[in-house]
Amino acid sequence: VEELFELLAYDLQLQATNTRKVAVLYALQQRAARLADGGQTLAVLFDDAHLLSRELLLEIELLENIETRWGKLLQVVLSGRPELYEALGRADHVGLRQRVSLQARVGPLDAADTRGY
Repeated sequence: VEELFELLAYDLQLQATNTRKVAVLYALQQRAARLADGGQTLAVLFDDAHLLSRELLLEIELLENIETRWGKLLQVVLSGRPELYEALGRADHVGLRQRVSLQARVGPLDAADTRGY
């Protein structure tokens, strides 16, 4: 969990006073609010999210709380294999599953799709 917040601070070049959770969340909210004021949305992509631990998925759920009274300031994108759907189906991830606004599954390409690709 500590590494998650260190990576967020580093990858997003946040002006956090340190890389502890509270400082990073505050800096993340400030960055997202500035972008929203300019009509932009901050998005964080977690690729291979099916490999994330239960604890990390719970922390990602907390990221979804970055908002103002006007709306969400941060979009979280989880990308992963079908095991991600299984993880989100567990009882301890009800909150995260409720925040999912779009799900897409990519199946195998048929011959025509493969040629087009």
